[in-house]
Amino acid sequence: MLCGISRFYIELGSASHHLRASRMSSYTGIYVHRLASGEVYAVQVRDTAAIELSIDPATCQQRLLQPPLHELTDLETYRRQQQRS
Repeated sequence: MLCGISRFYIELGSASHHLRASRMSSYTGIYVHRLASGEVYAVQVRDTAAIELSIDPATCQQRLLQPPLHELTDLETYRRQQQRS
């Protein structure tokens, strides 16, 4: 009986790990869009096919976007950095 219970927890652990991995994003954060107040209202991301789009910050956090929102620069800073490169 103990073997059956142990196997159940191992399978449950694997399913939990798979669920966490499937929630990870295939997007990479590029920069954030901010309101005049400084609040982030959208995040510019790039997918694995190099297609860019804007998504809301809550979705980014749910999908475990990398890099995290607090590490992304705003649009103006991003453009200045691109001009220097």
